[in-house]
This record gives sequence, structure tokens and C-alpha cells, in this order.
Amino acid sequence: MKRIPKGAWLETWPDGKTYWVWERPLPSDRAFIKMLSRFFHKHRPKCGAKTKHHGGRPCQAKVIPGKTRCKWHGGMSTGPRTAEGRERCRQAVLKRWEKWRAAK
Repeated sequence: MKRIPKGAWLETWPDGKTYWVWERPLPSDRAFIKMLSRFFHKHRPKCGAKTKHHGGRPCQAKVIPGKTRCKWHGGMSTGPRTAEGRERCRQAVLKRWEKWRAAK
């Protein structure tokens, strides 16, 4: 006895032969999002930052989505949040430029 696939029905060709037809259920939204995230993770570019521990070779980790670096090389950084933090950052940049100009 032939087993009937779940959710299947019989259709007939014009010549009279019959065949089973069924539709695969679509994955749930959650499963679909999980499949997409796996696909996009697999095809994300590599970080490429210069590493400290491997003789300066480029980092092989995947980048954070929407960024150009991995989580270890600044991809997770949000930058300074407070006005005080932004000011500290600005002062550090000014100091660095002064050092560079003095060395020239």
C-alpha cells in the first residue's frame, strides 16, 4: 500500500496519468530569519585588520554587519557617548596632531 504524503492531492495529466502534488510548508518567520542570518554570516567579508600576535598578518574574523571590522578590531565600538567623552576624544586627536607636526 502506497503512503500518501501529508497535505497531498492527486492531479491528472491530459493523457489520464495521475500524480501526487503537495506543497512544502513555508518555514516560520523565526526559522526563515535564522536561515538568512546563517547565509549572510557565511558570506560576510573578512576583517583584514593588522594583528599583533601573528606577525601582523590580516585578521581572518568576519566583520560585524554594517561595519568594516570584526568585534575585536573596533566593529562593536559605539564611540564616545557623553559630552565629556567626546571632549576627551577631541583633545587626544589634537595632541596627536601636535606630536606629528613637531616630529616633521
